[in-house]
Amino acid sequence: MKKTHLIIFFFFVYCFSNNLRSQYNVILNFDTINGLNPLGDLYNDGTYLYGMTNLGGDTSSNVCGFYGCGGIFKIKPDGTGYTKLIDLDFLTNGSNATGSLISDGVFLYGMTYGGGLNGYGTVFKIMPDGSGYQNLFNFNGGLNGSNPFGSLVFDGTYLYGMTERGGMYAVGTIFKIKPDGSSYLKLIDFGYNGYGSHPFGALFLDGIYLYGMTSGPYDNSNCNVTGCGNVFKLKTDGTGYQSILFFNNIINGITPKGSLISDGTFLYGMTNSGGVNNSGTIFRIMPDGTNYFKLMDFANDTLRGYQPFGNLLYDGVFLYGMTSGGGLYGNGTIFKIMPDGSGYNKLFDFNRSITGGYPQGSLIFDGISLYGMTKLGGLSDAGTVFKFGMSVGMEDKFSDKSKLTIHPNPAYDLISITSSINISTIKLLNLTGQIVLSESVNSKQHHLQLQNFSNGIYFLEFQYTNGMTKIKKIIKN
Repeated sequence: MKKTHLIIFFFFVYCFSNNLRSQYNVILNFDTINGLNPLGDLYNDGTYLYGMTNLGGDTSSNVCGFYGCGGIFKIKPDGTGYTKLIDLDFLTNGSNATGSLISDGVFLYGMTYGGGLNGYGTVFKIMPDGSGYQNLFNFNGGLNGSNPFGSLVFDGTYLYGMTERGGMYAVGTIFKIKPDGSSYLKLIDFGYNGYGSHPFGALFLDGIYLYGMTSGPYDNSNCNVTGCGNVFKLKTDGTGYQSILFFNNIINGITPKGSLISDGTFLYGMTNSGGVNNSGTIFRIMPDGTNYFKLMDFANDTLRGYQPFGNLLYDGVFLYGMTSGGGLYGNGTIFKIMPDGSGYNKLFDFNRSITGGYPQGSLIFDGISLYGMTKLGGLSDAGTVFKFGMSVGMEDKFSDKSKLTIHPNPAYDLISITSSINISTIKLLNLTGQIVLSESVNSKQHHLQLQNFSNGIYFLEFQYTNGMTKIKKIIKN
């Protein structure tokens, strides 16, 4: 290539990367005081973003060492209004939080990986203003589990979660507990009997079954022989456990470190390692375990990135996610891909020093921007909270011919929907892209009940009888 051509090429790359960077904004740089090294996702209630840090906060007691025990914070999507809700202190309220917070419309709920009365982690709740903190459960490191790494899910009656360690075989458990801290019940013990071991991430609930993944061996053998991790499902009462996919290294990847999502038909997930390039994979599978398909193999290169943590985000068109390494600067990427595996596009390269780097969590979407956190990088090399503005995203996919009205919005228990075109199906999606409600309509008018859903931002996907699809954002108060 001639020198002049090289200059033009690099100028194009520079302009393109700067255009993407202009869409990217760091809205919070973590430091020792406000927290260090977040390992999880954000939660959006329509006004604030809520998150947790794994380290940092108040270090005066030195209980957790020089770097602190972590904390809980909130910040507005524009970067204003930062408030530290609480410093974790090990004994009283746990330490080293991972995963994300969830809401029942009143309280925020979460887990800590360590600390609590026994030192093995906690389940807690707290008000969005930082008041009313309550330690709901202390893991004991024995039969009831220890060290939960992911997030909780809520079905309106019980909170469901997993521990990464502890239980009968010391390799993790699944449990449920009521929001007041009562009725704790261990549903299963993971173990080397086809159940898998060491789960990371959250469960996915479809109303009948809980779905999840494990990252460790499932039969007492080396991961390189039979594989590490599986995809499983079980009923909410703990019965009916079934492994629907075993990870086997090169073919479909190993060691997933995230959660599953659904588009209403398939479950989608990622593995952290394995695959053709030993850098992780993206896959989909039916809830009954059939029709497995690998969408992509990651690679330790400038284009694809490698070793994704967390889960994917579905916007009705694309799947979005992050890698913790690779990309142009080797510090991770933001990407999107079609659900059939086509159309892969790297959207952003983390450069660590300015933008943050090594994200170990998932993205959320408010209809305009993607939001997430990085573990490292930023001004103090302690991680960042960022937003990435999307020129296209979870918005109308066709020109508006439907004359669609949604009332009221913000909504409470009931919304009324009117369209000039017959609606065949309405789906309600949360910020992670999970379909939490699907109703057949076949009418121009419909009433949707929302009283069983927590407050926050949701998306309504309308499928019309003429083949058109439309997506609208709503806020549930």
